[in-house]
Amino acid sequence: TLSAIGQLAAGVAHEVRNPLTVIKGFIQLFQINKEDQEKYFDLMLSEIERIEAILQEFLAIAKTDEINTEKKNIYQIFKNVVSLMNT
Repeated sequence: TLSAIGQLAAGVAHEVRNPLTVIKGFIQLFQINKEDQEKYFDLMLSEIERIEAILQEFLAIAKTDEINTEKKNIYQIFKNVVSLMNT
């Protein structure tokens, strides 16, 4: 439903926004303080990798194969099971 899609989109946006906020904050700090920038690069890279992982998971979900369904006569299935159990 559209509601479920909206909730999914909001969840993905939230998950991606968190690491982006961290990276943006460090870039803003770099603009103010040109010293000690090296120590933040590892954290920024890990946040970018986190975004990549989130997006990769999202793409994996989007690419799931459609499940083939087939109508079956459940009465006949139960009848066969009961017959097998009685033998």
